[in-house]
Amino acid sequence: MLFPATILGDLSLRLLLIRPDHSAARPVEVTHRLDTVIGEGRTTIEERRAGRAGLLLAQRVTLTLHGTAADDFRKGTAALGEHLLGVPLWIDALPCDRWAERIYDAQKVVNFDPATGAFEIYDGGSVPGSPPYPLLAPLLIGRWRERPAVRALTSTVGTVDVTVTEASPWSCGIGINAHGSAWTALPDYASPTKDQSQYGLELIDLGGAAREPGLDRRNAAPRWTQEAFFTFANRLAIRDALTWFVTQQGALHAWAPVPAWFQTGADTPQTPDAYTARFASDTLTLSFTSAATATSTIGFVQEIDTGARSQAVPSEVYLYRFTYQHDPANPERYANWDAPVVVAGETYQPAQCVHTEMLLSLRPQDVKAELDVAYIAGSLLADWLVGKLFGRVRLTVERCDPTDVAATRTTVFDGFVRTVLPNGNTLTVTATLFGKLLEKRVPGDVYGPRCNALVFDARCGLVEADHATTGVISPADLAADRFTLTVRSPVGWGGATWPANFFGPNGVLRTGTGRSTQVATILSNAMSGGNIVLKVNRPLWSDLITPGGQTAQLLPGCGGQYGSDCGTKFANQAAFRGFPFMPDYIDQTATSSVPKAKK
Repeated sequence: MLFPATILGDLSLRLLLIRPDHSAARPVEVTHRLDTVIGEGRTTIEERRAGRAGLLLAQRVTLTLHGTAADDFRKGTAALGEHLLGVPLWIDALPCDRWAERIYDAQKVVNFDPATGAFEIYDGGSVPGSPPYPLLAPLLIGRWRERPAVRALTSTVGTVDVTVTEASPWSCGIGINAHGSAWTALPDYASPTKDQSQYGLELIDLGGAAREPGLDRRNAAPRWTQEAFFTFANRLAIRDALTWFVTQQGALHAWAPVPAWFQTGADTPQTPDAYTARFASDTLTLSFTSAATATSTIGFVQEIDTGARSQAVPSEVYLYRFTYQHDPANPERYANWDAPVVVAGETYQPAQCVHTEMLLSLRPQDVKAELDVAYIAGSLLADWLVGKLFGRVRLTVERCDPTDVAATRTTVFDGFVRTVLPNGNTLTVTATLFGKLLEKRVPGDVYGPRCNALVFDARCGLVEADHATTGVISPADLAADRFTLTVRSPVGWGGATWPANFFGPNGVLRTGTGRSTQVATILSNAMSGGNIVLKVNRPLWSDLITPGGQTAQLLPGCGGQYGSDCGTKFANQAAFRGFPFMPDYIDQTATSSVPKAKK
């Protein structure tokens, strides 16, 4: 099978091991991508930041499908589903004794037989001296942007262009087998070299009949750009070029001297023979016309002289930490970066997570952060969405330079999640300084016969631990409606039996620890064969209950009545914080009036 399925750690993928056509007419193309965020001022002076830490590859090949290979390709494609796709970097598919000649260094290496599809996968630093199969190659793990279309030449023969874009964890990335420390390549003029002076002047035409346009950006500085065709004649020349591209982080850093490849006269400040320049693009595509020869069109942009001030500035990475109230020791940490970021021993993992709004204000109630986060099964946000959390989630957003985290780490937001809304497979998270705390009812004294204290608070004076009842629950004790729970073998305050509604209507159920914590308000209770049957105000989750059984704590509710609650139930009338002899209603004598509650 030349398109087999395999498991690599936590990754499920299929390996496409069909050998491609490789000729000048059908080259193997490898695209190398880095990201630079470029802000350009009105003077043509730039501010450039790295947008990723590592290289991202894409490979395009042409396959001729016939016989077993054609059948394997169709069956493997149909069975691929949402799984990842693994392909050898074919330009480095080398016999084992030539492995040192490779252009790329990969975290994962596939050793395979292209005739049978037999394979083994190794970590990049653990390739054995005598692997079992004839070829070694860096393993590119990625996805199809869309499934390729086969061009059927006959009923059994076809060709297909396959492009796989890297989409793997950081631990499966691919780098360059570094060689050289400078840009030494010269254009071969096989295609014309472009040489252009750019000037930022803009013309203003408002659509009227005036013949002369207005001018804008008059203070822009002119700069040279050039684009040339390069042929790299051997593997070392290819490695030299790629090593320099990665060293400069694509378009991030400039260097000197870069020669002007179209020189028509004397060297002057306006028409220099060489100048400081950067790569014009973060993408460098090599067309491998043979196993050791590659071509590419590469552009360069002159950098305006700013003296000692570098136009390449430190990166900005945002770190997002979600902390659950009942499990503060195990927060979830995400970074909008392609590499893990380690902060004071804590690791923030790369994730599809980005804030779309960050509002800071002198009015605390207006402070807000809004994030878009890709859905992750089992995460705090996923559990929030289905009502599986029983406490607050705190969001902390920090900003730092990933190359110097300790010195640049700054908190830009700290608040509580208020809403989590689904949008397809993306979650929109809104957090505010107070979360839902401002929606809670705040105790306030009322003149009436009801106690103004909350049971077990400082004014009540009762100790929660002295009035708790404990029992045992298991998943089978939760009824199908998920609102009814049987607590077995109860013991604690109140005796061996508990009257109906002893724990309700305002009692509290607590059970579980950490992420498995469940807290609910008890609405009512009844005895059944020595067990307590509870009705609670929100659905509970059986998968958060230990199969072998776990402890549940019950706290009695208090209705705030002087006689039945503070007297009969708790014997705490001395701490009553109400006006027991004030009537609930004051009769009105006016015509057509109805009794109204005293406020």
